[in-house]
Amino acid sequence: MSLHRQDHVVDDLTIAGHRRRGPGTPVVCVHGAEVSSREPLPLVEVLGERHDAWAIDLPGFGASGKPARLPPRSWAPAP
Repeated sequence: MSLHRQDHVVDDLTIAGHRRRGPGTPVVCVHGAEVSSREPLPLVEVLGERHDAWAIDLPGFGASGKPARLPPRSWAPAP
């Protein structure tokens, strides 16, 4: 099966993604800072031959929705 765009809405925020549905276990590729899900698309193409492979745009990146505000920090600041 070929690579195609597939978005999902979570808590009123669109999460954009690309998927190549393969026969195996799911694999999710997450991009680094300042890039989008387009970066790992060649990898998703290869992984999709044997896995259900995804590349997603994190909120605020690429084609995903931009959060109205950032969530509160749930970690302690570094010393």
